[in-house]
Amino acid sequence: MKYFTYVGNSIKEFAKQITEDDGKGPRLYQTPNGDIYPSITEVLSVISEEHIQKWKERVGEKRAKKECEYALDRGNEIHKIAELYLLNKPIDLTAFKLNSIMFFNQLKRYVELIDNIQAQETPLFSDYFRLAGRCDCIAEYKGVLSVVDFKGAKRAKTKDVIEAYFYQTAFYAYAYYEPTGIKIPQTVILMANEDGGSQAFIEKPYPWWKNLKEIRKLWQLKHPEIQ
Repeated sequence: MKYFTYVGNSIKEFAKQITEDDGKGPRLYQTPNGDIYPSITEVLSVISEEHIQKWKERVGEKRAKKECEYALDRGNEIHKIAELYLLNKPIDLTAFKLNSIMFFNQLKRYVELIDNIQAQETPLFSDYFRLAGRCDCIAEYKGVLSVVDFKGAKRAKTKDVIEAYFYQTAFYAYAYYEPTGIKIPQTVILMANEDGGSQAFIEKPYPWWKNLKEIRKLWQLKHPEIQ
């Protein structure tokens, strides 16, 4: 088992999630100044709403709900296992579903390319974008400082269908730069698939900042009560 080095960071103020993840309302965070910002994942839902609605119509509401709950549970467990592993803590295999453990094992060869960790499961916010969210990991990946995000999927993906992930990780790069002045030159998405495979997508964050404010405005139109 690899030993990971944790170097820490200089962030002094963090956003705090103030709503439950119950699907009954938008996921919101409060900044230390009292501003209320929606989560980046909440806002990015606007770019996939049409696709999701067509999928629900095709498979039916009942099956769609079941699959969404399964995906959410799987994602939470993968993140928790990754967090423990990167903290050099023992993983109680009986505490997680077998599928989640298998998914993480598929990612291990990529996870072990991580080191010099600066942040894990860290709630970040940006006053420029008026957004917040919890970042999986900020660390060196193959020696380059990166935002690293862990994902699970039913099958292998191509870059054109996971644009929301690139926007999400690019936002974390900016939200980390804003309070620290530390530039993060790349984002890394590590994805395990139910077919037994795994993928690593590496992107530069800067091009994805361009449209993020417009996406935020689109979400705002649907939620005028959140400024």
